[in-house]
Amino acid sequence: MSGSVARGGNGRFAKGQSGNPEGARTRRRGELMNLEEINRTILRVFTSRTQMMIAGKPQDVTLLEANVWGLASGKPSNRLASKDVIELTKDAASFLEELERREKRRERGY
Repeated sequence: MSGSVARGGNGRFAKGQSGNPEGARTRRRGELMNLEEINRTILRVFTSRTQMMIAGKPQDVTLLEANVWGLASGKPSNRLASKDVIELTKDAASFLEELERREKRRERGY
């Protein structure tokens, strides 16, 4: 804070005086994603590869497969999160498949 801005005896700024004479910084809004971009992002993330131990051996699997394995193993940790990952991936794939079907129909003139 600048030393040139005076405060009154009660520690408050004088009426009409700001504690930040340079003003608030300007904020930029992030780009909003449309539904197609969100679904493509979900699929890209959950089809990325990771390592996990299966039957005592390291395996290269997708994040989706890792979540399915986690549910199949019966481990109680993050069961709800694993179900959500699987549901999100399924919904994203269904959305994009429907989008492709509509585009093909439109190209054919239906």
